[in-house]
Amino acid sequence: MTFEDYCKYFHQTCICRVVNTSFFSLSKTWHEGEAHGQWKKPDRAGGCPNNKDTFLKNPQYKFDVDEDQDEIMVQLMQKSTRDRQGSQNITVGFTVLRVELNREYRIHDLSLQEMVTSSAFKNSRSMFLRYGPMKKGRYVVVPSTFEPNQETSFLLRVYTSSSNSFKELKQDRPVKSWYQCCGGAAKMVTQIRVVKAVGLERQDTSGGWMFNNY
Repeated sequence: MTFEDYCKYFHQTCICRVVNTSFFSLSKTWHEGEAHGQWKKPDRAGGCPNNKDTFLKNPQYKFDVDEDQDEIMVQLMQKSTRDRQGSQNITVGFTVLRVELNREYRIHDLSLQEMVTSSAFKNSRSMFLRYGPMKKGRYVVVPSTFEPNQETSFLLRVYTSSSNSFKELKQDRPVKSWYQCCGGAAKMVTQIRVVKAVGLERQDTSGGWMFNNY
């Protein structure tokens, strides 16, 4: 086929990449986290970060980075809509946030989190981003449509150099266990971020006291 014929009959080209996830490989390998999800009204279709009041109503997925200066790969793919007459891809993308190391529940306040990176938002079936270097820690990726209240299904993949504990954050708050039946439910979560500490003291092996500045 000539290039002229290609341009005549095709409007878009997608280049597929096979990511090496084998445990028995001498070349670079990746650990994969995978999730099938949906943007669905009323509480899982919040739109892009421009929609500050609804953005965190999107699905949220946490993952870990175990080494400083590491990198990640993220792929978001809309599921095929060819079975629906007249259906087309909608504009989608994703945002990566750095969160607390013990984060196990959904984020409700965007101002308390560090926005690390974001993909472009396009009406493409698949969005891909390779990003680094990353700091060691826990992250949350938020896939979203550009406009709120748009519904469709998606496939999300996150690749890291080591095991990443990939998991969807489904619960809004801690749920009482059976042994907590006599206690009250959690009402508040406090976040403390240490920026600097001066004059900390510790006892040395000789029994005296030493002071360190950090």
